[in-house]
Amino acid sequence: MRLMSFVVIEKDDHFLLVQEASKKYKGLWYFPGGELQKSESFEDAALRETREELQCEIYLQRIINIRITNRIFDQSMTIVYAGMVKEEPPPKKADKHSLETRWFTYDETLKLEMREYGHEIIHAYRNSNDFLPNIILNDHEKNFHSLILKNSEQNFMRD
Repeated sequence: MRLMSFVVIEKDDHFLLVQEASKKYKGLWYFPGGELQKSESFEDAALRETREELQCEIYLQRIINIRITNRIFDQSMTIVYAGMVKEEPPPKKADKHSLETRWFTYDETLKLEMREYGHEIIHAYRNSNDFLPNIILNDHEKNFHSLILKNSEQNFMRD
């Protein structure tokens, strides 16, 4: 089971996105983040991945989206946070993780080719209240969510 964490960073009505370099998502735009390492919390993964991809520090503000996926060969839990940069990230040099980072207005994001759920997450961010995250579960996934939560708790307890 994959556990992932991403961060929506918005400043002055602009969203900071990363253009993916991986073979599976090459050229698509998405939020900084990625998979949890062993014994890493969702929050720590969000901070680490953002630091690696943007070369800057961020604050996490709140959870805005939780997505649970239960497909035959793809079982995952993803938590998306709202975050703020502590300082403006430096210009991005392409590496094995990402090709580019750039700020986009909301209207510009609507025209971007993004990874799955990217547009929905931005919409959820813009329309969320400050307290309740948007939880995405389809009918097949609703029966599976307790197992994923149990596994994620075990991941936090590992040494």
